[in-house]
Amino acid sequence: MVSFAEDAPGGKLTNPLVRAGARFEQSGPADLRVVDLFPPGGDGSGELDLGRQLVVSLPATDRVEAVVCHAAEPVEMEGFAGTTPVGKRQSGPEQDQTHRLALEGVGIDRVVFTAPQNEASLLEISFWVTSRRPAGLADYPHIVDFEPKTRDLYQAATETGEILTASVSSVATDKTLTHTETSETGLSLAAKYSSPETPYGKAEVSGSWSHKWGQTDTDVWQVGADASRERRERQGASTNISQLYNLLTGYHVGTNRATFLMLPRPHVLQPTDRRTFIQGLRTIEGVQEYFLVVTRPKTSAGMCIEAVLETGHFPEQVTMTDPPVEYVESSEDFLVRQYAKGGTGLGGAWNAEKKDIEASPSATYTISQGYVVDKRPGKGDPGHPGVSELTNQSNQQADSSLRNYNYQANSDTSVLVSGTIEGANWWKDGAIFERTYRVHTRSAQPKDTTDEPEVTSPFLITARGLCVCYRSTDGCPVVVPRGGRPEGMPPGDWVVDEPQVVVATRSPRRGLDEVRLPAMKEALRQVQQALARSSRMPGRRPLGEVGYLESDYFASRIAPHIPKDLAAAAAPGAPHAGAHLSVEDLLRGTLQDLQHRTGVPREDLVRMRRETVERLIPEDADQPAEDERQQPRGKRNPPK
Repeated sequence: MVSFAEDAPGGKLTNPLVRAGARFEQSGPADLRVVDLFPPGGDGSGELDLGRQLVVSLPATDRVEAVVCHAAEPVEMEGFAGTTPVGKRQSGPEQDQTHRLALEGVGIDRVVFTAPQNEASLLEISFWVTSRRPAGLADYPHIVDFEPKTRDLYQAATETGEILTASVSSVATDKTLTHTETSETGLSLAAKYSSPETPYGKAEVSGSWSHKWGQTDTDVWQVGADASRERRERQGASTNISQLYNLLTGYHVGTNRATFLMLPRPHVLQPTDRRTFIQGLRTIEGVQEYFLVVTRPKTSAGMCIEAVLETGHFPEQVTMTDPPVEYVESSEDFLVRQYAKGGTGLGGAWNAEKKDIEASPSATYTISQGYVVDKRPGKGDPGHPGVSELTNQSNQQADSSLRNYNYQANSDTSVLVSGTIEGANWWKDGAIFERTYRVHTRSAQPKDTTDEPEVTSPFLITARGLCVCYRSTDGCPVVVPRGGRPEGMPPGDWVVDEPQVVVATRSPRRGLDEVRLPAMKEALRQVQQALARSSRMPGRRPLGEVGYLESDYFASRIAPHIPKDLAAAAAPGAPHAGAHLSVEDLLRGTLQDLQHRTGVPREDLVRMRRETVERLIPEDADQPAEDERQQPRGKRNPPK
């Protein structure tokens, strides 16, 4: 701030006047006058007379404030950045009062005060000079909330059970025939007595005796008949299933950046002419609107907003790795013996025996049925795949006379120990060969497994972005250039990351998951992790550096088709540190690996790849149309 309060009213100052880095100049008079217009009648504090026009040159600044007073017409203040006008401010019509004028803009280096009646003064002027200091968290704007935070898809599915049809029949025949034969024999006796007539009357008595005997035979044969009956029963069952898929998730609320991850909708009908995952990933649905609430420090004059759209792309070529084959492993030990006599008798000087070890029945060993010799690396002694020597109980004569010694698997199911031993002459010891071996075996057939092949695929993440910077001026945002940064963002699709995505179903035997993961679920999880983590990966590339033609994927695709003489040549445009790089090395290696191995900066490697690709284009190739030639290199579309 520059103030003239310490200057005595009525005094004169040099024209031009330089104070606190500001230069005050009037055209015409030789000196600048110090006056006292405020308050009316004066208070003894000095003020700089504006004259009709006063030009103040300043260090480049973004804000200027001035306090003026006038006794006639209002004062106008106009700012310039070089020769470009930045804005104007005018004091109020009130006379004999102070008026504060403020002007904001980028690079203001000159302010012109105009007083038409030559009755105005400048009490003080302030301007802000940019200074550097470490930025703290409080200096950054941050996002306090945003919507939407999440978006899920509930997919309802109905499983209808099979229809069960049953037919039941019952047939019965019922006929009855009864034949009864009865034979009876009986005897009956009866007697009656009447008394003579008396004066008192007559009496009569009667009686009988009966006996019956006989035989009864009854034969019954019954056959029942009933009408047939058919019954049909129809039963059905249905199961309702709700599947949840996460389509949108917001991250990093409360920081100065927000990330919204959108995933494609799986398992929906989608008419398309392009190849895609059957019943799997589909394209992302329509545009989603986002609402963000941002707060910034009161001292911040404005801020820059960057929006970057990143999309993931799968190439059509993938690498499939079969799960490792596993066998039932075992081992079997066997002992080999052989003996060669030493020289004896009168011919002891030359009568020693010489024996072949393989002549012993124990020298050939056949392993158990269903197993084969395991000749894989790490099984057996060096030079003897599948067989190890465990112990040696041979005597010294056998060890010293041993020739052409070997132990090998002579077939998939047998092992042969070979060599020659010889007894000592002149009535000395015979040769006793006795050694133990271990043959490593495995099952002839691999173990059953539920593992499925792993699918490894490059995953290209491309990005395009927009940026705008604004400054708050009188409560309204005004778009300003990006100070100290390139104007706008580089146009086009740029490959910012190339992670590897591995999609596989895993079994409990491998100890990776309790249950096997469906391939589509695993694919969505891998895509989500790759997109969410890309921004903080060490191999992340800035916008505008790597286009599709300089990407690792494109380089690996064209490397097998380059002629051998060109592949062995030195990479074009190689700096001194990377002069040993060949074209094949440049195209087959990744940018991150090449940078670590050679020490060549990544931007130089990108430039070398671009020059290599340009040399591969034939001179007589059809030239693109004019509008195509004007497209930036990064604009060429990656594979879908």
